[in-house]
Amino acid sequence: MFGKRIIDKIFNEAIKASKTLNEEYETMRVKNVTRIVETHQMMNQKLNEFQKHKEETETAFRFIRNK
Repeated sequence: MFGKRIIDKIFNEAIKASKTLNEEYETMRVKNVTRIVETHQMMNQKLNEFQKHKEETETAFRFIRNK
């Protein structure tokens, strides 16, 4: 009986530790995905700003050339 209690206690602690690790892993995964999404949004914003600036510059050069 004494050996069974020790084994049950060790098993229960292992299950608790596994659940804790799974929760920490999920939290880390969500944080990473959030960071990746934010990075992609920032890159798209910078791309849009660059394209707008490029169009404005090209328009200005066309205007100067056509004068």
